[in-house]
Amino acid sequence: MKPMRRSFRRTNRDQMLLPIGWLFADLLLMLAMLFLVANTGYIPALQISKPTPIVKPIPPTPTPTLVSLDLNPIEFNLTNIDYKTLLSSHPQSAIAAIQNQVKVQKQLWGRRAALVLAFGVATNVTQIGTANQISGAVYNALRELGRTQEIVVRPGITVSFWQTRYYSSPLHDIEPSLGLSTVEMVIYCFNKTSA
Repeated sequence: MKPMRRSFRRTNRDQMLLPIGWLFADLLLMLAMLFLVANTGYIPALQISKPTPIVKPIPPTPTPTLVSLDLNPIEFNLTNIDYKTLLSSHPQSAIAAIQNQVKVQKQLWGRRAALVLAFGVATNVTQIGTANQISGAVYNALRELGRTQEIVVRPGITVSFWQTRYYSSPLHDIEPSLGLSTVEMVIYCFNKTSA
């Protein structure tokens, strides 16, 4: 036997109930809107006096100064360095002599150092370790100069090693004619230009 299939037929009565349901929902929505509008009344706003504005003068912003690196380095030699004293436990006199030699370099006057390279000079390969130690000691001497913003060489003439970067490891050069008492200096300075 075959199973019977039921067919669902819509009657006229079912077709009439559907639009009546939507009509009832629309009427209910309209009544809710009328209720909300009817119960919303005018509420006067509180009178608040307007505050008087306080005007503070704005200080003028300073014109920024752009700094760039001068790509032409200043090169000179520190000579007659007492490297034995410089590498000893009391190097103050040798450090002072190095600082004085740097201060008298007229090319540095009025400039601010950006990057300093110090090459300890060895006469042969066996002295490279000592030349590197001398180079490191010169970096330390110049770092002491950089603890203040500017060093006054003469009235109106300054040299600045403030916030200067030093090459991270000691450098050396092999030059048989110079020797350990010489350090070759290469200093890059900042150019100042207004924005």
